[in-house]
Amino acid sequence: MTAKVLTVQAVERLKPDPLVRREIPDAGMPSLYLIVHPTGRKGWCVRYRFGGRPRKMMLGPYPALDLPAARDRAREAVRTLALGRDPGAEKIEAAKATAAFQKSAGPLRMFAF
Repeated sequence: MTAKVLTVQAVERLKPDPLVRREIPDAGMPSLYLIVHPTGRKGWCVRYRFGGRPRKMMLGPYPALDLPAARDRAREAVRTLALGRDPGAEKIEAAKATAAFQKSAGPLRMFAF
């Protein structure tokens, strides 16, 4: 499939195929893909190589993450990759750190002084 520059209208018009999950590349931002699930759900991902291995990082669901924001996040991932770091692994580590912080904080309590 040849990549075409995605537009907001093109993303909205894409219909799901009930038998196949599709990944549509965006020529406006190489490595950015729109995933269209058979259920009609849509989301963004970045495909890249790190350490000689193909990797995929989910960016977020559409329409909560619109096309310009998805391109910005993809650019950030490519910048991170250019610095020799794995953006997918960094995202996982950040999520683990957030979960650990929330677990350690426990429920908020009100104290009267």
